[in-house]
Amino acid sequence: MSGRPRSGNRHGRPDSSSVAEESDIATENCVHVIPVADLITHEEQGTGCVCMPRVEYLITMQGAGKLVMHHALDGREQYEHQE
Repeated sequence: MSGRPRSGNRHGRPDSSSVAEESDIATENCVHVIPVADLITHEEQGTGCVCMPRVEYLITMQGAGKLVMHHALDGREQYEHQE
């Protein structure tokens, strides 16, 4: 963590000084969304999978974390978006 104090407004919501930076996000607060029965075995640790997953950084009342959405390498996403 950066060492900055994390504070919120009087309603308990984060103010501009409490926005987490990428380096502040704890790796244990990470959820991976992985395609079923894909052509490869996706990397479930970190964000360095060969499918180049999309990463969203989330801040909720329970804390901060990452949502890592992996891409199918068999082309199914192309067909799912056409329907």
